[in-house]
Amino acid sequence: MRLIDADELIKILEEYANDKDSQAIYGEERLRLILGDCKIEIEKFPTAYDVDKVVEQLEERIKNFKSLNSDDEIVDVAVKEIQRDIEIVKSGGIE
Repeated sequence: MRLIDADELIKILEEYANDKDSQAIYGEERLRLILGDCKIEIEKFPTAYDVDKVVEQLEERIKNFKSLNSDDEIVDVAVKEIQRDIEIVKSGGIE
């Protein structure tokens, strides 16, 4: 499985439906109906990966580490690593 941007997919489908050559081949009204059906089906799909929820969970881990009364250096390292992980998650793994 791979994750895709549903909004980007819909944008591409809209561009295809607005393409004059595609409209000439398939008919403008037919393409609009198909696009509408596709949008409905795409929106039905559950979110496979919610960045905000992952970030929220990682931030909760930071709070938990900071509340520990253990070696501050270890806690600082753990917190920095989790903060780095949050940045990776937010970027979508794309550099």
